[in-house]
Amino acid sequence: MIFFFISLSTYLCYLILKTDKSLAILEHEKFSVVKSFQWILKNPKKVFLNFELLAFILIVIALNSEAKVMGICMIIFYIFMFLWMFNGYKKMPKFNSDMVRTGIITFILYILIIVGCMLVYNQSQQEFLIYDDRWLYYIIVILAMYFNCFIVLISALFNNVIRFVIGKFTSSKKKTIKRKQK
Repeated sequence: MIFFFISLSTYLCYLILKTDKSLAILEHEKFSVVKSFQWILKNPKKVFLNFELLAFILIVIALNSEAKVMGICMIIFYIFMFLWMFNGYKKMPKFNSDMVRTGIITFILYILIIVGCMLVYNQSQQEFLIYDDRWLYYIIVILAMYFNCFIVLISALFNNVIRFVIGKFTSSKKKTIKRKQK
């Protein structure tokens, strides 16, 4: 179990840098989900062809080995990916309200994915003592990391809804203040 939590912590460290990179793409396109999606489709080599493809080797390992081996492999892999990405990290981005909200929503989505996988795993362990589906957890977590840019786009959609609601609330509040002033 300790390998699981250590692998989860290295996963989360890499997730922070990966999400920051995806948020930079979104910020470059002025938080337009459609333009960001088009940018991703126009630049698949920049987004998908990187060292992270090696994570699919982890999926093969997950299907053919014990959980401890998979946990150790995830620890090594995500430490390597974190160091590789951190080494090429240029500067801290300028944070604005859209970036912060989208980042928080992204981490909430990842927490839901991870906790959902853990709950399914615990439930299956209680019902079927013989059946071991830890590999499914690792596969889902690895795929969620690989398709991080799409999870950030989903978060941006939620952010657009929140921004719309905030805009409606503040505009109606301004109208009532102007009526009171007259």
